[in-house]
Amino acid sequence: MIGAGDGEMGGKPDGLPIPNRSWATVVKPREKASVEQPTSINQRENLEKLKKSVNDVVMVEKAMRTRATNRMANSLFGKFLGKAPPLEVVRKSLTEIWRGMGPFSVSDMSNGFYLIHCEKPEMVESLMWEGPWTISGMVLQLTPWKDHFQPTFEKLDLAAVWVQLHHLPIEYWSGEVLELIGDSFGRLLKVDEHTEKLTRTKFARICVEIDLSKPLKRGFWIGDEENRCMVAIFYEDCRCFALIVV
Repeated sequence: MIGAGDGEMGGKPDGLPIPNRSWATVVKPREKASVEQPTSINQRENLEKLKKSVNDVVMVEKAMRTRATNRMANSLFGKFLGKAPPLEVVRKSLTEIWRGMGPFSVSDMSNGFYLIHCEKPEMVESLMWEGPWTISGMVLQLTPWKDHFQPTFEKLDLAAVWVQLHHLPIEYWSGEVLELIGDSFGRLLKVDEHTEKLTRTKFARICVEIDLSKPLKRGFWIGDEENRCMVAIFYEDCRCFALIVV
């Protein structure tokens, strides 16, 4: 179902190269056939101007929308914390790294994002929790699929990383204390199984969601008014952070 706004279309925004042409003019044969690469249409500032001049709306019925979103059920969005390698390098590297986890596909999107589609939901869960994944030292940050995702307007401001808590007294290796610790410098997402069961006790290991716009914490003090201990934080496989430990 297609509906058009009743109001008059606004004029062409300044600086936006979108001439008022008919479809017949657009598809008119040219001397040399080529595939256009509309770089300007993917620039955020131009899209913001375009929003103000567009009134047409395509209405999607609920059942149709459900079918459309179901196709993306086992998908993730990814983006590198740093300059992304070429698509074929990403595909080849991830095929090696994720070998045996299940079939998947990778395609590139605008603004440096990638669409990763897995055949099974179990692989999606594994990719989210067994990372972070790196290619040539660059971290590939993964985030679950969400509807109405427009990569040009998205900003990678959160990252899920595994951290080691060194010198944390063993009595504090409990779920509620670890959650308190995780939330003090991010958001606790998961506690390592060995940490939960105390089967490996050199350091506590937790997965936290951190705000990339804020400085990384290098350690903290834990205790009460009478006794406190200093705990050092080690960020696993995150060389791009340039911060390791106190």
